Amino acid sequence: MDLPEYFGSWTGIRNRLRKWVADGTCEKILTALLAGGVTVAGIAGIGVVPDRLRDPVSGAVR
Repeated sequence: MDLPEYFGSWTGIRNRLRKWVADGTCEKILTALLAGGVTVAGIAGIGVVPDRLRDPVSGAVR
């Protein structure tokens, strides 16, 4: 909710992110980042990590 105004309304951003998660866009972006050499720790820093990269028991990023 603390995003700069130029990103648009918080609800619009939330709705767009939910759509991207549902249609697979986020997974495609993360897969491309990993293929390009970005580390899982770097991805975890942006706050969106696919379930396949999380430890199923603790939720920790592998």
